[in-house]
Amino acid sequence: MKVKLPFYRSIYAVRVNNNYHVKVELESGNYIHNHSFESLQDTVKLADKLLEVGEIDLKHWESEDTKNIIHQKYLICQQKRQTKAHLWDGLDTLCTMWGTGGLGNAKGYKLYKTNLGRDICWMCLKNSQQNDRHLT
Repeated sequence: MKVKLPFYRSIYAVRVNNNYHVKVELESGNYIHNHSFESLQDTVKLADKLLEVGEIDLKHWESEDTKNIIHQKYLICQQKRQTKAHLWDGLDTLCTMWGTGGLGNAKGYKLYKTNLGRDICWMCLKNSQQNDRHLT
């Protein structure tokens, strides 16, 4: 069954156990795409493509209730100890460094529940306070 996506933003990249999935929020409930990705980048690409298309086929989705979703709002590169934690809104960092490629080789970045004791990106904090943006 095909379902149109709402006009407001309703798609997120989320971590389920050790992989990433696309999550969509609909009036009928929240759903997780059946395909998992090891890379957060690939997950965001699928989410962007779904936003372009504007609809999903529910035969490729499961109810969120059946998955062990880890809601996380910090994007951190574990390979570089001096990097700051960025605030994640589901498809990009609040400073938009992820979406613009400003974080360089994004393959080392993962989502976490906490900031792991790292400083938080100043621009992410500023944007979260100014815009009151939703964090997954």
